Amino acid sequence: MRQWRPVMLLSRWQLSVGVFFMCIMNWAHLVICCSKSLSFNGSVHTFVNCLDLPSQGASIGWTLADDASSTQGYYELELAFLGTAPSESGWVGWGLNPSKPQMAGSSVWVAYNAANGSTLLPYKLTGATLGGAPLQCSPVDYVVKAAAVQISGVAMSMLLTLQLNASMPTTLYHVWNRGPSVAAFQPSPHSMQANDLNTIAHIDMSSGLQSVQSPSSSTQSLKNRHGVINTIAWGILLPMGVMSARYIKPFADPHWFYMHMWMQCGGYILAVSGWATGVQLLRNSHGLVYKKHKNIGMVLFALSSLQVMALLLRPKKEHKIRKYWNFYHHSVGYALIALGIVNVFIGLNILGAPAWTRHALICSLVALAAISILFECITWVVFVNGKRKECEMRARSANSNAPHKETNKDTFGPTEHILRVV
Repeated sequence: MRQWRPVMLLSRWQLSVGVFFMCIMNWAHLVICCSKSLSFNGSVHTFVNCLDLPSQGASIGWTLADDASSTQGYYELELAFLGTAPSESGWVGWGLNPSKPQMAGSSVWVAYNAANGSTLLPYKLTGATLGGAPLQCSPVDYVVKAAAVQISGVAMSMLLTLQLNASMPTTLYHVWNRGPSVAAFQPSPHSMQANDLNTIAHIDMSSGLQSVQSPSSSTQSLKNRHGVINTIAWGILLPMGVMSARYIKPFADPHWFYMHMWMQCGGYILAVSGWATGVQLLRNSHGLVYKKHKNIGMVLFALSSLQVMALLLRPKKEHKIRKYWNFYHHSVGYALIALGIVNVFIGLNILGAPAWTRHALICSLVALAAISILFECITWVVFVNGKRKECEMRARSANSNAPHKETNKDTFGPTEHILRVV
């Protein structure tokens, strides 16, 4: 019996380790993998396929009916989507695009908590809505035979039975997303973070195979270049050019003019390059247009080009209209800097740039503002002292050039006149 005891102890230890790892694997399977069985509003629905989507912790389960016939002309897709909203007052959405890996043109359904309870409504995404127009509840491209929604806190799920045209391919583009709130049946825009932009998957509904449709590396590289170029141009170089004209002029005339000209020309070249990359991104957007960012960018390009051309029409200092030209040039310049900085921040939000990029830009702008305040005080002191010295020099010049009165021998002062009379 003694010689068998170590063997028995080792077997128990191995058994314990094996059971432990089996439990871990089963737990991981439950956490990571989707479920083909879903309890929905008190009834259990079982699906043939299920899949975890690549972002936001969302998943789908579905059954594709294979009894479509040429006489019917359609087949049925029963699908459940499970997502997590950012908050209990938020929303989750899922939809299909039959032909393109993009949001524009998709038919989607959005689940959220309304005043009258859980709500599931259809929406058709267009280029206008993706560009900022209000998202209105509208008809979609599919026949919905059944629809249900289930919400528990931030966990939101929907169950749909769709009628799909038999001529459609069974490989479909799935789109999904989530947002923080809903007001007047209009879902708020979703976040622009990377996890909320990678929400398109190409899924074969018959086999369950998927390919994630993330932005191409060339497009993302172009977006990054667009952001970096415009940040340097409108956030750093052009503001420094304005500062050189205002604060260096009293100390280095006429060298300030050449510094101002080269800084503004360099900033303009970068701004035009950034505008050109923006136009290329607009061509590749497939209907996704950020109207506010685009419109401000067009205004910036037009006015900055006008500023550069205005240099060719700059009148001489002695000309009577020079003061009007100065007023125009300064006013438009300051407006351009303000609009450019605002548009840079809008672009960073669209790009989903990390928070440190905004913080770095804010710190650089605060530093430029502090330097501007310091130089503003110095230039005012120099200006006031200069005016005072100028007044003193004028007074001295007036005194030195004043004519001297010669005293007539026959004239006397008031005292002498009195003495002579006496």
